[in-house]
Formats: sequence, C-alpha cells, structure tokens
Amino acid sequence: MSFQDFCKEGVTPYRPPINESGRIVSAVERHDSRSTHRCKMLSCFIAFSLLASYALQTWWNIWTASNAKSDGDLLKANSFNWSAVKPLSTLDWVECYNKFKCARFSVPLDYSNPGGEKAAVAIIKLPASLSANTDKYGGPVLINPGGPGGSGVGIVLDLGEELQTIIGQQFDVIGFDPRGVGQTTPSFYAFSNKNEAGLFLVDYPAILNSSTESLGRAYAYSNILGTKVAGISRNVTEHLSTPSVARDMLGISRAMGYDKLQYWGFSYGSVLGATFSAMFPDNVGRIVIDGVVDSENYYAGLWSNNLLDADAALLDICSACMNAGPDKCALHESSAELVLQRINNILKDIKLSPIPIFIDRDSVSEYGVVDYAIVKSVILMVLYSTHDSGSMLVDILAALERGDALPWFHMTSGPALRRLLSCDCPVPGHKSPPFQGFLEQFLAIACSDNVIEEETFSPTSNSY
Repeated sequence: MSFQDFCKEGVTPYRPPINESGRIVSAVERHDSRSTHRCKMLSCFIAFSLLASYALQTWWNIWTASNAKSDGDLLKANSFNWSAVKPLSTLDWVECYNKFKCARFSVPLDYSNPGGEKAAVAIIKLPASLSANTDKYGGPVLINPGGPGGSGVGIVLDLGEELQTIIGQQFDVIGFDPRGVGQTTPSFYAFSNKNEAGLFLVDYPAILNSSTESLGRAYAYSNILGTKVAGISRNVTEHLSTPSVARDMLGISRAMGYDKLQYWGFSYGSVLGATFSAMFPDNVGRIVIDGVVDSENYYAGLWSNNLLDADAALLDICSACMNAGPDKCALHESSAELVLQRINNILKDIKLSPIPIFIDRDSVSEYGVVDYAIVKSVILMVLYSTHDSGSMLVDILAALERGDALPWFHMTSGPALRRLLSCDCPVPGHKSPPFQGFLEQFLAIACSDNVIEEETFSPTSNSY
C-alpha cells in the first residue's frame, strides 16, 4: 500500500487547549482539584524514576552517538560538523553522512517575538529517487520518533531507508531534532558533563516503592534537577513546548515548497501530529499518527492511560509462554496465570535477596547488582514492545530463577555508572561536552506542555 493510499487527506484531530495568545491552557487551570494535581505530581515522579532507570541502562549508546568522534558510524554526530552550517530562514542543503543532505533552519525562539532570538533546527534529508521537478515527486515527509525528546536526525540516519521503502521512493524523508534535542540549538542540558550526570543518577531511586524512603528521595532529587535546569537552561526550556515544535514543522514544510504538511509520528509523535492538525487544520496534507498516545491525558500531565494495559500485556507474554510449550518457554506452566505467579515469585525473591555480579576480564573487574528495581523496570520496558522482546524477557527471568544473573549485567547500573564517572581527560584548552540526556529532555518537553504547581511533599506522599 502506498503512502498516498494509506494516508487519506483530512483528519479529525484532538485539539489541545490553546488560548487566544497561542499558549496551552495548563492542566492546573482546567483541573483545579487537589487530588488531580497530586496525581500529576506522582506521574512526574513515576516517569522520572522509570526514566532514571532507563537512562542508567541505555545512556551510553545514546551519549556516544552525540559525542563520539568516529567517522565510520552514521550515528556519531561529530562525523559531520553541524556548527559549520549557517542557520537560514531558507533551506540550504549540504552533503552530509555520505548519502544524506543536512541544513539548519532558523526559526524564532519565541514566536510571540519573531524579531528576537533565533533557534536553529537541525534537519536531515534522505532524498527521493525522483527529482523535485518531476510530476511523480511526492514531496517531503517529516518524521518524529517519539519521546518526547527523540532525535529525528537520529532516526533518519538509522532507519531512513526502511522508512522510505514503506512511504515510497518518490518522497523525501525528513528528520529534524525538535527544540532542546540533539543538534538543534540553543542546546538544552542539565549537567555540564557526564561525570556530573553520573553523580546525580547514582542516588536517584529507580522505582518509588523499592524502599520506604524512595518517594521522598525522588521528590528531593526532582527539585534539585528543576533548580539546575532553571539556572542553566531556563531561556531554552521556556520554548520547548509541542505547539512551538508544531510551528517549526509548518515552517520546514513551507520552506520546502509545501503549504500542507506530510508527516509520520510515532508514540509522542502522535501528540505532535494531533497538535499540528488542531493548530493548523488548513495545512494538513497527509498525516500518520502511529502508536497513538492519548493527547488529552498527555496535556493534562497525568500520564495515567499509558499504563492501563500494562498488566494485560504481561499476561499476554505469559499466555504466549504457555502456548509455546515447555521446550520453547523456560517458564512454561499449564496456564498463563501460573506463569505470571512464577514471575511474581521471582520478583519477590529478588526483592528480598538481590544478586551480585562480578566479572574479571583481562585484570579489569566489573560488577553490578541485580535487584528488584532493575527487574521491575526491565519488565515494564519490555511491555512497550512485547512481540520483539517478550521471549527475551522470559529467558532472562528464567536465568534469574536459576540464580544466574549474568544476562542482566548490562542492565544494572554498574557498567553505565563506571563510564559516567570515568574521566574523559580532555586535552588542555578543551573541556568535556555537556551531557545531553534523554531523561532531562523528556521531562523538560513534557513539563513545558502542562503547568504543575509546586506542592510540599506531605500531601503528595499521602496521595501516593
């Protein structure tokens, strides 16, 4: 099925609450009950805790993709000097990453003050196989990978050809880094280097119910992060909202000669697509929103609907295990419920008795601890894509049941923290680059899309 057939013109979008001045009407203004407000505070802590765990398990590949210096890897951004590309209000494409074209698009940092400070949106293009002058040329299709905080430049570098195969070779595949993300400037960061990030993350609780003090520590560390961001990147964080990015997308599309947007957004990208459609209904061409997020729930700051089917998804894995049989599923039982009980028993055991791992390679020792927080976080992450990772989860849980924690080693915080806290030792006259973590970018954008007033810890704790 072609992109044209799949994406029919016209959508019925969710309209986020935007007032006459273009500002989102906050969740606090629309939902003034204290119970709803506390729910939002808890949602932030829960999201922060899960992302902190995720960050420690996956940050290294993400960070090296932004800061490493190898020319051989497309995802290592220093193989192309973005700062050498002059930001313009038109798109002046330059060759980059062998077969791609790159540009920096100048937009107002604050759309209410178009003559003020500018932002430069990093854009990458996988060109269509047809010339833009031919009748069959399909135009640009903008891509957002989700998040919020995902890099559009990164996904096109990594999966651009696959996306173009689905969309059609006659379309340009366009990735862009949203405000505060990746190569778009001004940059957003909370930590001046990876060592500072490591010192912060080492004590942040991975989940809120891992101990009696976890919620309080999460509250305290969340305040620290907010204070740091306000001091370092306040001018940037005030202009990271989804409606601002939607306006950037309209500008990019128009700069390519198209008044109507063609777009494909995944997960949070569905919120961005729905927001664009609500703000600019006359500029909607063909839009695909994939892995749809409940936009109203997102803008309310609740993040509650994301978890509605989590238990059902885990039970689906258990059902697949039961149906696969004992030869293909190491946790096989006669019913899905019994498989689930077996998983719960593993969680209970690991909560009471975490398992240490010690590896000695070439006189260099590495170690970590597999505990309840790690296992619970990995289970939740797998539920995002059970078909891809469900069997892997069952295998490593079965290993844990046997007392073998080695398959979990790279999911523990040990290896990541070792790298975070190691010295880069830059040459004299240079300093380590700022640490751009997905964790901070996610929270900065999500919090820009709703206003959560500060609340003391006691009522939040009581609500939890």
